[in-house]
Amino acid sequence: MATGRSVGRSALLPALLVAAQTQALEIGIQPRVSAGMQDYQLSFPDVITPTLSNNSARLREGFTIRDHLPYAGAGLTVSAGHLFADLSGQWSKTGEDKGLNFQGNQFDVLDGYNGVGGHAHYLDSRFGRQEVNAAIGWALSSNFSAYLGYKSATLNITQMRTPVFAPAPQDGDVLQIGSSLMDFSYHGFFLGTTYALPINSWGTVSVQASIAQLDASFRQHFEGLLFIYTAPAGMPAGVVLLDPSLENSAVHGSSTGLNVGISWSGNVGVASNPVRGLTYTIGLDQSQYRFQGSATDGDFEEKNTRFRIELRYRFGL
Repeated sequence: MATGRSVGRSALLPALLVAAQTQALEIGIQPRVSAGMQDYQLSFPDVITPTLSNNSARLREGFTIRDHLPYAGAGLTVSAGHLFADLSGQWSKTGEDKGLNFQGNQFDVLDGYNGVGGHAHYLDSRFGRQEVNAAIGWALSSNFSAYLGYKSATLNITQMRTPVFAPAPQDGDVLQIGSSLMDFSYHGFFLGTTYALPINSWGTVSVQASIAQLDASFRQHFEGLLFIYTAPAGMPAGVVLLDPSLENSAVHGSSTGLNVGISWSGNVGVASNPVRGLTYTIGLDQSQYRFQGSATDGDFEEKNTRFRIELRYRFGL
């Protein structure tokens, strides 16, 4: 019996110590909401893909989508002593971009007819972006902190494609009429630091920088008509239909990218009196990631500059 009581006490003592430390340690919880504008750009290079027959190739001219996207976000920071954890998400409104793109193709089809030409197409793109971040960090001092996190972002694109008819297509041109559904996504870890400098009682200016190692994928699925325009001399014009899946593709790449930013934080005041626990932040940051694709697909690049206004309420501490 004495042995049993000794074991019970030895098991209980660590639990009591942990409970005592937890009660003594103040825990801060800070939910936040944000809104802002981002200048978003995603660029793809020219792609030349050799085929297995006739020493031919498929050419897709590079394209860029860019727009100013309003976005909203939410987040939560939990801190205890020097340790803190943060979770945040951002969701943009739909952006749009229009342009021209040249498609040059050679497809082997039935009856021995080869489409060997290319033609310009109008591109009408609609896209929206979402991003989720999770991080855990340590305050090394009252001014300086470091953190490790995980990032996941997706961009969904619907791109309407229609041929340019001035000038008119030529015999053998491959044309597209339909929608290309594209999904661009990446994920990976990032490591960062923040330095905060109080300015009297007015507020705090902070600078941050983080480096990320990311893996990305870009998938394209075409829905619509894909056909060869035929207009032999002295003959009526016609079409040879192709399988739309010939335009489906997937590109993969990896990147080591950088994000840098600066922000200003202060207390929210009502009638010149600060509201306890309520603060605001005005910030600007930029990230740029160049993903290294295959030898034929080339590199593709994302650049994102964001301005945000944020409200944060602090419970505890």
